[in-house]
Amino acid sequence: MKCLVQGIFCFGTVLAFKYYEIKNGGEIMKNNAIIANSKDNVATVVQELKMGDALKINGANGSINFEVTQDVPCFHKVALVDIQKGEEIVKYGEVIGAALEDIKKGQHVHVHNVESKRGRGDKK
Repeated sequence: MKCLVQGIFCFGTVLAFKYYEIKNGGEIMKNNAIIANSKDNVATVVQELKMGDALKINGANGSINFEVTQDVPCFHKVALVDIQKGEEIVKYGEVIGAALEDIKKGQHVHVHNVESKRGRGDKK
């Protein structure tokens, strides 16, 4: 198995690979998002995705491949599953916020549809 890496960005303890290919038996798998923890219900895209583009993650725990239903800017989040209004948003295995509205699998997840639960002085 050969791995080609272009550009590594560090976010705290998580390394995000901007783009990489893994050659496995002649097949090239291109990953355009990362999941930091198996508990996560969102992934972080590492390249801009347009509505209809395929989100692709191939890892040790299997593969994820589906179309995004909205444009998602680079380093923003996308829902891996349907998330109901009020349900927790989990990234890095930690709760980072709550959905302000129903969010469907493949939708952009950001401040417009998530209320942060971290770093706020007005919420305990």
